[in-house]
Amino acid sequence: MQLAENLTSAITPISNLRFLEYSIPVENVLHSLEFFQALGFTSLITNDIRSYPYAVVTDGRCFLGLHQREAFTQLAQQPRFSFVHDDIAPIVRYLNDHKYQLINSHLDEDAFQQTVFHGPNDAVINILAARSFSLPSKDNCKDSLLGHFSGFVLPTNALESSAKFWESLELLVMPTIDEQAVSISANRLNMLLVENSVHRLPGLLFEHPSPETLFPLFARLGLTLEVSEQDMILGSDYRFRADDGLYVWIKQLA
Repeated sequence: MQLAENLTSAITPISNLRFLEYSIPVENVLHSLEFFQALGFTSLITNDIRSYPYAVVTDGRCFLGLHQREAFTQLAQQPRFSFVHDDIAPIVRYLNDHKYQLINSHLDEDAFQQTVFHGPNDAVINILAARSFSLPSKDNCKDSLLGHFSGFVLPTNALESSAKFWESLELLVMPTIDEQAVSISANRLNMLLVENSVHRLPGLLFEHPSPETLFPLFARLGLTLEVSEQDMILGSDYRFRADDGLYVWIKQLA
């Protein structure tokens, strides 16, 4: 597999994407916020560019945007990887010229500019003209109760072509120890692209020194742990699914 380091690529309109959040639609933002806070995530201050209920939680490495489902699905029903760039119009022209599958774009100067487009394996990418929340200081961030965040897991049944897609967005694509996965990186983005034909939707992977100590917490939250081998990825030991459908994998910290 040809994995470029992106260090010598020419400057294009798509250059210098800054990762914002993994955006997920939720039925009730307050309920979802309380759920992630119970898992040890920190809530961040959001600004007023959204016209609907919206919250952000983080552990300092994992940034999750919780969006009210009804408003969110006006642009795309799937969860999406959201980035920030200062100039959206040239990006939209670039995406059109290079045959990306655009879903929706807002370019009016008196409105919040953004574009949404399809990626491989049901991935959706959203590029916005401005941040929608304030970044936390390093002192205010710590691992959640789930442990160290290893990355967003993005399953694919075509690892090489999927890697080339993310590389085309000028993100850093690097091999991992696991031959069935590659790492995708950008400013604050940690993603693991995994060869897997069973799972379709992205999820989160955490490493914990003693995963079994989390069982009482999961019981209090009403979470059912899945342990069958077919449900696992990248050597994980347990998986659960949050109310809003987000998969979370946990593996023993080596």
